[in-house]
Amino acid sequence: PMRFSTLERHLAVTQGFLPLGGTVSIMVVAPETDIADPSAAPDPASVRAFRLDGDKGVVLWRGWATLS
Repeated sequence: PMRFSTLERHLAVTQGFLPLGGTVSIMVVAPETDIADPSAAPDPASVRAFRLDGDKGVVLWRGWATLS
């Protein structure tokens, strides 16, 4: 099983990810939380992983979270 130790919330900015050279990757995300509450964390059961095929970019809107 995969384990993650860091949860990064995008409280101040919207962030975009663009693949270079068609690289396949996995992005693990959780739904947005209340950006007015810096200590708010998503429910661990809501975390989802997606396989990105390397030909499209991804935008994470302010308030969404990614795991690393």
